[in-house]
Amino acid sequence: MNHFVLKAAQKIYGLAVACKNFLYDSGLADSLQVSASVISVGNLTVGGTGKTPIIDHILFEAGSRELTAAVVSRNYKAKCRGIHRIDTQRDHGAVYFGDEPFLLALRHPSSVVYVGPKKVMTAAQVAQEVQPRLILVDDGFQHRALHRDFEVLLLDATKDFAHYELLPVGRAREAWDSIGRAHLVILTKVNLTSAEHLASIQERLPVALPLALAEYQVGFPSAVLEGGRFFVFSGLADQDSFQKSLAAFKVAEFAVFADHHAYNNQDIQKLEDRARQLGCDKILTTAKDYVKVKSLKHSIDLYEVIELTIVWRIPPVSLYEFLDKIRSL
Repeated sequence: MNHFVLKAAQKIYGLAVACKNFLYDSGLADSLQVSASVISVGNLTVGGTGKTPIIDHILFEAGSRELTAAVVSRNYKAKCRGIHRIDTQRDHGAVYFGDEPFLLALRHPSSVVYVGPKKVMTAAQVAQEVQPRLILVDDGFQHRALHRDFEVLLLDATKDFAHYELLPVGRAREAWDSIGRAHLVILTKVNLTSAEHLASIQERLPVALPLALAEYQVGFPSAVLEGGRFFVFSGLADQDSFQKSLAAFKVAEFAVFADHHAYNNQDIQKLEDRARQLGCDKILTTAKDYVKVKSLKHSIDLYEVIELTIVWRIPPVSLYEFLDKIRSL
């Protein structure tokens, strides 16, 4: 598609987004308010900013404050249709419900995770059935039909500004000035970019807007990985940052799949054969990929899960204050 056609499509798309936002900003369109407090965690762009680790962190923080919490996510690339509460005992549940929601449900058994085609309808059902004190909306920044009390917006610090051009020229779902709707901006993957680029992003943010900086670091539960040679596979939206985060390890080869790829036995056999051919000690993959392949893998001892850890260079103080406010109600 040539540049002229892309620019024309971008203008049409931008106008549609601006009209939608005007309707909500002016009060001409209503947002549904549910009984729970709502935190939205979203992107300005299409995928790859690291929402799941942030939601995971917020759930731990909510748990430490004894707040009952629920997560609302879209059943994107999942087999299930309609609104479902995730059952972690279901066979191949990560494929049926969606990999990231299923992973959150596994990691937070005291919380509930729901998936559905429309977040506003899913949130309404969660509020009625579960009556949590807190609802976290996964990828909720553009879903303004649901009222939110606290808006967390993630920006990937590794991306240049061309990334924030509106679709289909860039990857942005809406214009940069929409950042002003957020209550908190979190710059993610700040350890994977230069200090100069990080500073250039910060300079373009509204001065009064609360800001947090998150390093995304990788680690492994097994001490035997030290000095090993590894084969790595993953199905992610941002493969570049993931591969960069493993620069300190001896990776023989990366196998790349589409984001949310549904693995099958043939995939796994090929991966294991290739790892052995390369003389690798272990096959490494992300937790989100592992929940889909653990029931398929043939050589149990061959696999290790890459653990993603958030280290706060600047902590999200305003988020913690909001959670404390909910607890005090």
